[in-house]
Amino acid sequence: MKTLYIVFASVALSSPLLEKRYDLDHNGILDWCYTDGDVVSCLLSEASYVWTTFTATMSTQAIATPISTAASITTTPASFVVSTASPSLPTGTLPSPDAWAKDNSTRWHVSDVGSIYSSTLARLGWDNGRTSVLNNTPFWNFGDVLSLDGLQDGFSTGPAFYGTPDDILRVDMKNVTNVLDLLFCPPAASDPTPESPTPFWGLSTSNVAEVSPGLGIGFVWEIWRDTTGLTQDRGLGMYRATLGPELPIANRTGSLIAGLDALP
Repeated sequence: MKTLYIVFASVALSSPLLEKRYDLDHNGILDWCYTDGDVVSCLLSEASYVWTTFTATMSTQAIATPISTAASITTTPASFVVSTASPSLPTGTLPSPDAWAKDNSTRWHVSDVGSIYSSTLARLGWDNGRTSVLNNTPFWNFGDVLSLDGLQDGFSTGPAFYGTPDDILRVDMKNVTNVLDLLFCPPAASDPTPESPTPFWGLSTSNVAEVSPGLGIGFVWEIWRDTTGLTQDRGLGMYRATLGPELPIANRTGSLIAGLDALP
């Protein structure tokens, strides 16, 4: 039985850093935003779920003006004024692997809680898994998932399945009996197709941050790879996630928003 170590922790990505900063659609819910210099991009939480980009002044007001952006995401011109601007959130650095192990049980507590299993396919191999919650519904999103019985139950490079509220290690796969081609967050249509010598996709999705009931956003790191371990990093994408009838669903917001310079 393959053992999965589960780490319950938030994911911090160096670029871009999302924070709840402005209420641009005036619904009483702060929108998720990230800042690049004096350019701010925000995901409207209750309107049309599109990105709005504007420039922020150094005073107490953020003046919204339509600008061009290099990121291939949907944008909407804005013409509004926000009365106050919250200060930037503090940042920090992640510990090294040695420090992480050394400080376990003192600064944090991480332990093996058992083996993960599914409701319909008993012998599956699970790559790195993450848990998220949308509208009080827990779900898992994984890296590679494959059958341990000769691949007759398929192979997926990044599926997602619902969780079981009273048993976090039990994945509720509903009526799924073959994981072939089940992708939580497929590549964007504009992403270049993998080429030799790395002709296959690798898709690593983050936890999902809920921005309104049933709607969340997350990141995906995209690579090209072969079957021997050779990989080529491609870049960082952003996706929005919702709840489907059988599986959680994620769709990219557009092309990659950062390249290899986003690596720490």
